[in-house]
Amino acid sequence: MMLFVAMEASFQLVRRNLQAAGIREPTATDAGNLVADTFGTFGRQGPYFAEFYESRVKAFHPSNRYGVFPFPPLQADDFYELRDALNVLYVFLIAGRKWNDLWQPDEEQA
Repeated sequence: MMLFVAMEASFQLVRRNLQAAGIREPTATDAGNLVADTFGTFGRQGPYFAEFYESRVKAFHPSNRYGVFPFPPLQADDFYELRDALNVLYVFLIAGRKWNDLWQPDEEQA
């Protein structure tokens, strides 16, 4: 559940960055495409973290458009994949650096 909250918070931060870049009302697709453009294979074209959206809806809303679930049908590997992706994304959002850049000094700093 905390990862889904962190995912939503990161979405809002990405939307702010897009607004600062001149996009008035950025969509989930705009946000997803920014992540895909920034991270290459890490990101996927399309809506922001779309592969986790359905799981988020099922976890927060037991009765939803996907059905009724007494326990959310989540998979353990989703936790690890989303956590790793959000760590990398937050480093980018906070520090303006891609994760790989952290392990390789800049030319001018070397």
